[in-house]
Order: sequence, then C-alpha cells, then structure tokens
Amino acid sequence: MFAAGTTGHFRCLSRLATLVLAVAIGAVMVLPGVCNAGPAAPAAGPQAERLTGPSRMGVGTSVECRTTHIPAGGCPAFGARSRLPASGPDPRLRALGNASDPWFDWGTHGRPPPLEFDSMAYDAAEGYTVLFGGDNGAYTWNGTWAYWSANDTWTNLSLRVSPPTAYGWTLAYDGSDQSVLAFGDGSSHTWEFHAGSWQRLAPVHSPPALRDPCLTYDSTDQYVLLYGGFGTTASAQTWSFVGGDWTNRTQAVTPPAVGYCSVEDDPATQSVVLFGGFSFVVSPVTHAYNWSAHGETWTYSGGTWVARVPVTSPGPRGGAMTAYFPNDGSVLMFGGTGGSNVSNLGLSYASQSWLYRGGDWFQVPTLPSPSTRAYGGMAFDPVANAAVLYGGFRQPSPPSDTWTFANPLLLSVTEPVSRGADVGQRSDLAISEHGAALPISYLWTGLPSGCSPSILPTVGCFYTATGATNVTVSALDSANLTASVTFPLTVAPPLSAGLAISRNRTEVGSPLTLTADVSGGSGAVRSNWSEVASTLGCAPPANGTVLTCAPTRPGNSTVNISATDANSNTVVSSPVAVEVALSLDISGFVSSSATPRVGQSLALTASVGHGVPPYSFRYAGLPTGCTTVNSAVLSCTPTAPGMFSLMVDVTDHEGVSVQRELNLTVAPGAVGLFGLSPTETYGLIGGLVAAGVAGTILWTWRKRSR
Repeated sequence: MFAAGTTGHFRCLSRLATLVLAVAIGAVMVLPGVCNAGPAAPAAGPQAERLTGPSRMGVGTSVECRTTHIPAGGCPAFGARSRLPASGPDPRLRALGNASDPWFDWGTHGRPPPLEFDSMAYDAAEGYTVLFGGDNGAYTWNGTWAYWSANDTWTNLSLRVSPPTAYGWTLAYDGSDQSVLAFGDGSSHTWEFHAGSWQRLAPVHSPPALRDPCLTYDSTDQYVLLYGGFGTTASAQTWSFVGGDWTNRTQAVTPPAVGYCSVEDDPATQSVVLFGGFSFVVSPVTHAYNWSAHGETWTYSGGTWVARVPVTSPGPRGGAMTAYFPNDGSVLMFGGTGGSNVSNLGLSYASQSWLYRGGDWFQVPTLPSPSTRAYGGMAFDPVANAAVLYGGFRQPSPPSDTWTFANPLLLSVTEPVSRGADVGQRSDLAISEHGAALPISYLWTGLPSGCSPSILPTVGCFYTATGATNVTVSALDSANLTASVTFPLTVAPPLSAGLAISRNRTEVGSPLTLTADVSGGSGAVRSNWSEVASTLGCAPPANGTVLTCAPTRPGNSTVNISATDANSNTVVSSPVAVEVALSLDISGFVSSSATPRVGQSLALTASVGHGVPPYSFRYAGLPTGCTTVNSAVLSCTPTAPGMFSLMVDVTDHEGVSVQRELNLTVAPGAVGLFGLSPTETYGLIGGLVAAGVAGTILWTWRKRSR
C-alpha cells in the first residue's frame, strides 16, 4: 500500500500477501517472523492487573496495583512512574482549543516506542486512553499503554496477559460492556480489555479471520459495529458484537469491500459514518495483489447502510484516523494515504484534517499539524476535550510524537450565499459554528439598515436602504474560545419586474412578443419564462428579457414573469391577460348554381371560422359582370361565358389571412331559330302566328265578299 522503496511496510505487505496466498490455497502452515514479530507473549495466567489511573485519583496520589496474583518482582504496572507529578495539570492544556491552531504537539519525551499500525480507544470506565499493538518497522509487538491527558503521561502497563503479537488489531470501546474490544489479527479471535486486564472471549459466533477491519461502537444501536477487513480478499460483511456474541448483519446494500476504512460513531445523527478504505484482489494465477483506494461516504443506522453524496468530499484514501467530538457533533478525520496498486500508494493526503458534520465534509486549514502519516492510533479524550493522536506510518520511519486536536471554534457564513440583499427583501443572515463548547454568545457589528441586533447566530433583516458594508460576527463559547468572521454585504435597489405583450389577442400559430421590464436588484438578474411558455405552449428562451412565441394552446389566461437576482431575491410581475383563439380557417367556398349561364344571377358564399373577428373579404378571378365586395356572400350575374378560377381572401382582426379557391364555369345563354336569341325567336314565332291569323281572316273575308 505504499510507494516503491518504502521500508518496513512494503516488507510487511509482502508478508501479508504471502499470508493471504497461504489462506487462499488452503495451506496450513506456520509463517515464522511475519513482520519480524518479537518474542512470544507469556503464557496466559491469572488476570492480575487492576489499574486505577490518575484520572480516577487526585494529582499526587499513588498508583495502586490491585492483584490476586502478584508476579515475581512486584507490581509491574507503571514501572518507575509510580506517582503523578504534584504540580497539577500541564499548563500547556491552555493551548488546547486555539481557534487558529487546533493541533498541539506534546513532543516525544516519555512516549511509547515509534509505532505504526497501532490502535487506540478511550476507556471511559477506567478514564484513560488505551494504545495497543503496532509495528516499529522492525518488529510487531503487543504492548499496552495508557495515556492520561490531564498531565500528558504515557505509561507502559506491562501486562502479563495480552492478545498475541500480530499485525492488524483494531480497538473500539464497547459502551454496552464498558470495555475495550479488540479484533483483527488475522484470526477470528475476540479480546476484551476490562478493568486494566486483557482476556480472550469465547463468542459462539464470530466474523471470519480478518485483518484491519473497521471497528466502532454504535451508540444508537448499542453494539460494536465491524465492517470489512482483509481476508483472502477485502470483505464486505457487517457484524455486530453485543452480549458477548457476534451477529452477521450483512445486507444486500453495503459499502465497497474494504479494509483500513475510517469509521466513527456519530450520535448527533444517530448513525455511524464510514469513509474510504482500501480494497484488494489477489490474482489466482500470478498471486499478485492489486490495491485500490476508495472515497465514498456511507452511514449506518438501524442495520442499514446508505450511500451519501456530500457537496464537498476528501479524496480517496485508506488508513486515515478518526475521532468524534460530542460538543458539536462532528467527526474528525486526519491523514491517510491514497492511490492504487502498491507502487502508487503515495502520502498525498496524509497531512489533511477534515470534519464531517451535517452530512458534508469540510477541510480544516491548520498549521502546524502532525507530519504526513497514515495507519496511526486516534481516540477522543473527554478530559482534554480533544482527539489524541499517536504514531502512524511515515517515511522513512514511524514517529513517536503525541498530538492533540481540540476541535476549533470555526465560523462560516451560511446565508445568503451571495452575501448581498435588496431593499425591501426579507432574509436572514446566519452563521454556523464548528467545535465550540456550548453555549455560545455572538456579537454582530456593521449590520445594514433594517437588521435587528442579536446575540444569536441568526439575524433577521428587512433591508430599507442601499449601500455597502462589512459585517463582522464574533463568537465566544463557554470555554472562552473566540473566533470571528468578516464578510462584505451590499444592499442593492429594490428588484422589480413588469411584463409587456405585443397584443392581448392572437391565435394559435400567430407569433406574439412578450418583454420583461426588470430593474433594480444586484448582479445578474434572470427572468423566468417557464410559466409563460408553459401556458402558451411554446419553448422558453434560455435567458433574456424577450420571449417571441407562436402559441400552440388556445384559451383565455393570465401570465406573469418572475425575476431573480444574484441575492436570490425573487419578484413577480403583475398578471397580463392574453386570449389565444384557434387558427383562422375557411371551411367552404361555394356557388349557389353549379352551372350558371350568362345572365343568370348566382351567390358566392365563404364559410369562415375561428381566428379573431371581424373579418375582411376580398375576391379575385370573378366573371365579367361580378364585382368584389367585403362580405362573406357575393351576388353577381355573369355577362359572358367562360371558365373562371375564383379566390376568396379572408383577413381577421389580427391580420392573419387565409385563402380558398373555387373553379366556376359560366355557360352561354340559350339559342332560338335562325340564330336568334330565345326572346327574339319567341317574338318571331308570335309575329308569324299573328300574321298567319290575320292573313287567314283577310282571305276568308275577301272570299266571302265576292
């Protein structure tokens, strides 16, 4: 998991790979000197040591070794340090909680040996932090140390009975049993540190043989939670330990199969937070193993894992150290290493400090801070109200320094995002704090006109005047820690919006133009056309103050537009009425006579529908003798025969025009005798008849006269 050429851990990883291979192929073998293990632990004997630490007694009180079997040479519990210093708490504790430098270096004097891959847990029942195991680059050991933060004292407990010397142990304080639980040495053994002594437990059920699992106490579900770890490959199993037994709680949805992940109880959200870790796969052919760092955030609650998507997130890493701060409900994560494959595992993230709170991560810019490292021990110490860090992998050798992180009082502005406002706008100015000891008092200065003074983290404002100012917020917590933040605030003229429309009546498919009249506000002002466009049935513009729309939806409605500026202030225009009719059409254009003749009267009728009345009519292509009129009905008498292509053009009130054609044939008038017209023929016939009658009468008269 480390860069090529890394001493100590590259060696341990190769040995770990050998062990993984041995397990994978089912071999039962002894691997002497894995990670150069030191001498074997003494045979198990009576659980002798009962330690009463300085936090349980006053300053200057003797430390007593209570035992049912005093080993030869007397009580070995504290070695030469049998009494606490009489000078009282270390004055350097005053530096804890410095808002600008939350990390404090306690130096290297009187420490455990340089260690990496050590594990720590605060033993609330005994009142001190327990450190167990680790590797110094030359050998792995199983020593147990106690740390009292009140006077910066490390003590080697020199216990006769301890978990075996092995690589991969992880500790967690079991709040239900009030003891420290240890698991993860590559076996499935469970050990418990209780009342200053180690003992191996015999649960009926156990997780599989694992190294470097993720272990923490779930205070909501009240059991120790174990996730992942390394066996023949990375595990994705979830186990709980309560009442002396393990229960497999693995479900279908889990984080990636990893070990070396960062996991911590988060009582503020009643969940457990898990981040990152390493996965690896062993090739069944070459037996090579490939590592990959993860950067996902997961929470566990009520037996269910849920993937989270924070706005800000640390980069992928494994081996980072964590602690929970109960005074503000945040999880500290420090260090770790990222990358993929053994040759690429650098320490690019190993000096970063991150806090997880309220579902998001944010980085704490701290200087000084511990040197770059991973795979160390960390635990929250309520006496110091700080996280205690010891050891960790660091090139070229592990450190032996003790650091504490007192969660700093950090202030940040949360609203408004743009740090601005408009006259007439109502909004709150709010800040968030991290790491403070409650209660906190606040002092606001430089507030613009319309903001009420407050000692709370939120100030209500109804802005009444324009102008620019610098607002300063100072906070003082119950530990007398102070912090402040100053940010600019500009109050702009009031934001207003109006809407103009090119015409209030139109029809489907006929374009109209809507124009937003926006003034005031600050920064870029965005006009929201979505409601207008949805009502009229057209596509909204991406932005801008003009919408040209050909409506597709008929009906009577009112529309308005909203405008939002950079201060997140939104105003809505007064409503504008718009009437959208169906498209103008001519359903028919007919003649009253299908085959008119010259001289025959006829009527041409155009049937018009929809659109916006009144309508105007114009005819073209009429026969001789017919004149266009502005009417839906045209009466005329053709005076000449022929074939005609008639057209009627109808225009409505909105200027929309439609046309319709009609083909009309006018026949000639009827023909009589000798080419005369019917009237002339009838007159001729009548004359002839009359002449004949008269001639007959005259002939008859003459004949009689003779």
